[in-house]
Amino acid sequence: MTSEVVEDESQFYLKAEKYWKDVPPTVDGMLGGYGHISNIDINSSKKFLQRFLREGPNRTGTNCALDCGAGIGRITKRLLLPLFKVVDMVDVTEDFLIKAKTYLGEEGRRVTLLISTLLNSYEGARQACGPMASLSSRTTWPRKV
Repeated sequence: MTSEVVEDESQFYLKAEKYWKDVPPTVDGMLGGYGHISNIDINSSKKFLQRFLREGPNRTGTNCALDCGAGIGRITKRLLLPLFKVVDMVDVTEDFLIKAKTYLGEEGRRVTLLISTLLNSYEGARQACGPMASLSSRTTWPRKV
């Protein structure tokens, strides 16, 4: 992969979408060849996330989580599903979400898979995942649990 400055936001996302289409749908692929650090990443993220799940005025609740750029569901499976009742996964690469169905196993029944595209407009996903994200799947947003 070469490094280049991309001025136009839509071009940035198009290049990212193209890049991810050539990445294998594995944990190692999701981490750019550094699959061996997955446990470190998950454990650090869990410590960070738990600050928001504890009691107090900034408590988020644990009904539903949204995993933007979810890939095959590495974060969903190991971090979010143990903490939340349901998880919505959003990604631009359909092959990753197809792989997620088997990767998540039985726990996948608590997950909704959503394909994100640049062509459709869906304000909830745009706000949750970033300025260019939108959903092409039919769903209710915010998700009702």
